[in-house]
Amino acid sequence: MKPFRLFRLGSYFHAITALLWTVIIIIPYPPFNYLLPIIEKGGPGVWLLFGYIAYLIAGPLSFGLISVLLKDIEDEKRKLNETVIKLGFYLAYLGVLCSSVLLAIAGSLGGYYWYFAAFSPKFISQFLSSFIMPITLTVFLAVVGYLLIVLSMIFSEYEE
Repeated sequence: MKPFRLFRLGSYFHAITALLWTVIIIIPYPPFNYLLPIIEKGGPGVWLLFGYIAYLIAGPLSFGLISVLLKDIEDEKRKLNETVIKLGFYLAYLGVLCSSVLLAIAGSLGGYYWYFAAFSPKFISQFLSSFIMPITLTVFLAVVGYLLIVLSMIFSEYEE
């Protein structure tokens, strides 16, 4: 599969996931009916909101843009290192998806514990802190993936 098609397909899957995520947030039935109030009240809910917005930007939007750029490079008859591009795709896809899901889980559970279950602020802080390292590692995966993609595009050579 050509790299631009791979990213286009990845963008479609990210868009479907984002649509499902949006539906889950606005569903007015338990247990999902807690999500909007958690976002509105701030605190841990900001983690959920940030994960959602970051996913929209780093998922369907960036993968769609990369697909367009790769198509342009292909139309210019430039040679890409497809192995590096595909490795970057998988790292970025996995990193974006996992980091956003981890942010959503931390924000929704942390917000629930804080606002509805009345756990102590110390517990909430420790709970959210336990997510920092896994989120950092998955963001690192995404950054490495995007760097591989961008470097492969920058160092593409014209075919003779």
